[in-house]
Amino acid sequence: MGPARPARISRLDQRGGEAGPEAGDILRRGACRLHHLSLSERVPLFLVEPMVAKMVLPLVGGTSAVWATSVLFSQTMLLIGDGYSHWLAMRLRVTVAGAVARHPLLAPLLVLPIHLIPGWNPPTTGSPALWSVLLLSVTVGLPFLVLSTTSPLIQHWFSRTGHAHAQDPYFLYRASNLGGALGLLSYPALI
Repeated sequence: MGPARPARISRLDQRGGEAGPEAGDILRRGACRLHHLSLSERVPLFLVEPMVAKMVLPLVGGTSAVWATSVLFSQTMLLIGDGYSHWLAMRLRVTVAGAVARHPLLAPLLVLPIHLIPGWNPPTTGSPALWSVLLLSVTVGLPFLVLSTTSPLIQHWFSRTGHAHAQDPYFLYRASNLGGALGLLSYPALI
């Protein structure tokens, strides 16, 4: 019979403080819940991306630049979200980072339902790329950013628990990638 699992996270965070018991208890409840969370947070991200691009297309005449700009924008937001998550994970204690990450979760509700802003017309000359980036930033920037921070933080925090799979949290990474693929593939069927 192996050693009993500790009731709280046994490792110290890099700043020298112990991660609070609530972080370990939440993450230890089940890798299955975290798997579903990683999967479900990427589905809306990749389901909304083509939907917003399709909303913008009639305004600029259906150019391929809209699709390219939309993909570049969403990938940039993912990269910024990953960088923010990395900063939170490396610079703050788990309990403080959890509190900081938890507060902006409701902020995307301010821009829902997603719609184009009346009166924002594309430029009549030149490329609509910069206008598209500004429009995407205002309409879906905040939800994209908040959703993109969830999965990396969950993966990092899970790796710091005493769970049997904590040394290899990449099943959560696979789940988030699967969620992204499901979001993109379900777009034609659902929208």
